[in-house]
Amino acid sequence: MSYKKHFLIKYRWWIIGASLLITLAFAIQIPHARIDPNLDHYLPKTMQSRVNTEKIEKIFGGNDMLMVVLQAKNVLAAPTLRRLKHISGELNHVEGIGKILSLFDSKDIRSEGGAMIVEPAIKRIPKTKEERELLKKTLINNDLVYKIVVSEDFKYAGIIIILNENVDQDTLMTRVSEIINQNPGPEKVFIGGLPYLNSIIS
Repeated sequence: MSYKKHFLIKYRWWIIGASLLITLAFAIQIPHARIDPNLDHYLPKTMQSRVNTEKIEKIFGGNDMLMVVLQAKNVLAAPTLRRLKHISGELNHVEGIGKILSLFDSKDIRSEGGAMIVEPAIKRIPKTKEERELLKKTLINNDLVYKIVVSEDFKYAGIIIILNENVDQDTLMTRVSEIINQNPGPEKVFIGGLPYLNSIIS
């Protein structure tokens, strides 16, 4: 029998006892364990991309952004637009949200006769197929919304939500979910963004 095997057999109870004590010591600390949901804290402070991001935030504000996206066969259909309008309208009154960008919060800025015209991107919800086609052409020519808050194929419409600093993201996410559930519809709803990930992690 080798020395190693002899040692393990001779002191087996000491080894088992020590292993149990070490396991118990770590187990006692489990209730005190905390998870930091802020993904920024996992990046080195000297990392160039983090340094650049912090500089941009100081100049232009924070980058805490949520994205709510509705998917439908045609997001310009009246029921879908009404649901989108209600959701974005209610989100505008949620504490902790600084700015909303959607089809109903964007503008149509154009030049006519040497004057600058500023109107809502959607002045009214279309009721007929002809009105929908006319609205579609208008949105395609609007660089502030096309491929930004509405997809190229008009199957997705987004609501971009900019959060204020030091907002309670868990409470905010709860309120956002409530608003979506209070405005049901056949459209699929997707939520994304760093605040959403932080909330899921925590």
